[in-house]
Amino acid sequence: MTCTTNLTQSPNHQLYFDHLKDRVDIALKQFVPSNYPNSLYRAVNHSLYGKSKRIRPILTYCSYQLFDQNKDNLFKIDPLAAAIEMIHTYSLIHDDLPAMDNDSLRRGQPTCHIAFGEDIAILAGDTLNSLAFEILSQHLPQYFKGNDCLKAIHQISKASGGTGMCGGQVIDIQSSAETLPISELTTMHQMKTGALISTALISPALLCGATPDQISNLKRLGNHLGLLFQITDDILDISSSKDTLGKTPNKDISDNKATYYTILGLEKSQKRAQSEFESAINIISAFTNSGPLIEITHQIFNRQS
Repeated sequence: MTCTTNLTQSPNHQLYFDHLKDRVDIALKQFVPSNYPNSLYRAVNHSLYGKSKRIRPILTYCSYQLFDQNKDNLFKIDPLAAAIEMIHTYSLIHDDLPAMDNDSLRRGQPTCHIAFGEDIAILAGDTLNSLAFEILSQHLPQYFKGNDCLKAIHQISKASGGTGMCGGQVIDIQSSAETLPISELTTMHQMKTGALISTALISPALLCGATPDQISNLKRLGNHLGLLFQITDDILDISSSKDTLGKTPNKDISDNKATYYTILGLEKSQKRAQSEFESAINIISAFTNSGPLIEITHQIFNRQS
């Protein structure tokens, strides 16, 4: 896909995103206890440190900088960025299980259950989910008001559960390309993908005491970015290679999954992605210090893996 806006990508932003990826990797290493049983510790780290774009924690940092422009204060948001990445990774571990999508490749390496067995993979996912909330409750109150921390933790819990990521996954496994209308497909992906992406944007704002209008705009932005991410994912599933994707291509089609590509076709899917991209840019442009968010939106739109 080709961006049709006049905004240009900056090498400086790419260097900054690389720095943020390194930052969250360091935070993850600090927050994962080394005293887990060996097989569990290895499974958790195997899943966390595969080839990853770290989109959600990068969005977390970028959102935080809308409210605190001092980059020396990023340490305050490290626990949130790491926790959101842990929740995302746990969802991938469970998503790949034989009872779900039954996939053998994730982030350029064998999926957790292939490498360690289904039992350890399930427990690794459970551990990451629990650890995320342990980190949030222990570390965020050191830097932010207690009530704001509760609001952020509540937001993350809700986005991860039955009306968010888990609920969206249920719709996904119970539907097919023939049975799911486009409106329900959109709802499914707003829950399955968009809820956690929205939370990566909303939670830092809650911690910083943002206004209701700012929270509302970030929620709208998250919905657009979640759909943009998912539509590009659906297109890449049929147009990219295993080495580039880091996971099994064409699997959605072989499993008769409902995707934007299987329901709308390639051309309409590309147009829908363009529309979501432009809507996201319009929302971001209303914020000051929004350059990194604009840039990461470009990267989501133009990504090849």
